[in-house]
Amino acid sequence: MIFPAAWFDDLASVYLFERDARRELGGLERRQTDNPRRLVYEFVLNVPVYDEQRSVAIEFAASPAVLPAVFVDGPDDSPHRNWDRSLCMYHPDDPPERRWTAAEGLGALIDCVRVHLFQEAELRAGHGWPGDQAPHPVLRRTPTRSRRRRRR
Repeated sequence: MIFPAAWFDDLASVYLFERDARRELGGLERRQTDNPRRLVYEFVLNVPVYDEQRSVAIEFAASPAVLPAVFVDGPDDSPHRNWDRSLCMYHPDDPPERRWTAAEGLGALIDCVRVHLFQEAELRAGHGWPGDQAPHPVLRRTPTRSRRRRRR
């Protein structure tokens, strides 16, 4: 089977990318999926101030670009979630200095996730969103079967 080129096909680049994260997190797991082809990191992260732990999955599609999708368990009713429930950590039009870049490595991305989870916890606690935020459209999610009301 021939795979399209992906940034994570170069193992030395992967080791360099994840070096700081491995130093910080003992339970960092890396795996690849085939359909669709992705590199996935999974770990547990403590939410600062709040007595909460979240299971996190960071997914990178097989492409030359390093673009993460971050998924977290727990409450997902934040306006700072995308339609697929991944974290919305920056606006697509934000300049590079206002967003995470691959050159910063996985450790810096994990720091961004930690801050985002703290901000969501603050919002749920009624304290508002601490920090800058871009305008968000109201997203309508497709209800799951268990949430739909049966008609009589």
